Amino acid sequence: MQFGRELSSPPRRSPWSTTDAQHLAMAENLRYTQNSQLENLHARYTGTGHADMTKYEWLTHQHRDTYASIIGHPTMLSYVAISDGESIGRARFEMVERMLQPCGPPPPKEED
Repeated sequence: MQFGRELSSPPRRSPWSTTDAQHLAMAENLRYTQNSQLENLHARYTGTGHADMTKYEWLTHQHRDTYASIIGHPTMLSYVAISDGESIGRARFEMVERMLQPCGPPPPKEED
């Protein structure tokens, strides 16, 4: 026999314990939050990808992001220009031109 408690009373629950319904509600809220954050990320950054993205599109975004980063950082652009033996302006111009089709022409579309 425990002191201070009757045998017929149910065990006391902690105020921080949760029920199954509360767990389901929290899981649903977390799922909604994750989806809305992902949608916000896709809306803000165009190259973040999606489920239907092809390998070509993903590689194109990666190459364009790399070229944009190199062009945007003067020291990296200087490094590329020196390694190619060209002027900084010529290296920038060639990178901007490469950003149009960084991975070559797109592959033919598959008919569904």
